[in-house]
Amino acid sequence: MKKIWIFLLPICLIFAGNVFADAPLIESKTISEQLGVTQIKGSIPRITGLEDTRLESELNGQILARQVEKVETAAKSRAKSVEFRFQHEEDGDSQALLFFTTTSMANISHEDVVSLNYDFTNQTRLDLSDILGPNAVPLINRHISNVVRANPAVYNADYPGVEADHAFYTKDGALFLLFDKYELAPGTAGIVTLEMELSEVNHVVLRQWEYVKNDIYGFRMIPLRRVCEGLGYTVTWFEKDRSAVITRQGDFSTVVALGQNNYGSMNRELEAAPALIRNSIYVPISFFETILGAVYTADRGQATLTFSQY
Repeated sequence: MKKIWIFLLPICLIFAGNVFADAPLIESKTISEQLGVTQIKGSIPRITGLEDTRLESELNGQILARQVEKVETAAKSRAKSVEFRFQHEEDGDSQALLFFTTTSMANISHEDVVSLNYDFTNQTRLDLSDILGPNAVPLINRHISNVVRANPAVYNADYPGVEADHAFYTKDGALFLLFDKYELAPGTAGIVTLEMELSEVNHVVLRQWEYVKNDIYGFRMIPLRRVCEGLGYTVTWFEKDRSAVITRQGDFSTVVALGQNNYGSMNRELEAAPALIRNSIYVPISFFETILGAVYTADRGQATLTFSQY
């Protein structure tokens, strides 16, 4: 599915500011023909109204190339039919073209989807990191893992996770992820869509001076309250037993105590016990991933750490 991008990327040029006239940007071109035993049908987008006719021809050629690639694959496998359709989604300045292909064999059919996402105002391509930040892929995969685990009868437990070019669109404050038939669920489910409310995604960015790196053992100690509260947790300190209780939305609670290297309900040991540093509790960075279920990344040189949770 991912290789199809080589045919789609040039489409972003249709939004170039002074290239097109006052005409529809995208029209539907109907397809109906026969190639051997394979029936070809449906519709693909056609670019029209560009002042640069050479560019218009080039873009439509790229769309045609995708169609040809799918038709050739279907013909080689002697499929009964291959059907194309597309969907245009708008969300403010964000534009998404979703391309669907259904290939039908004698007793089975497969449907896949790819997307082109574009920011109309800035005339730039959008990918998942533009929507969810640098932790986009692990954040989505953590969410998918939770959904699959909560619904084992509905989704495939062995789904490997998304890649950076996974099909998506945004609408009314939500991110919608689209999965090929058979990819995330049994074939009876067809194309599957999972939703993530963007308002429920939390991010915390730590600068290099805000965390402590242990040069001997190579792990990092992170300020507990700073990151927890940024991710939507409440931290309550109890002076008597030198401990802190971390809670979130009434459905999560855990305790950390200074000097005690046991975390979570399973009393799991991490790289180090909670420590008092700069008059604040610091815990190993793995606490946020292992106990809280957050994800994190470091930029080049580890100048910043970005924590994310949904």
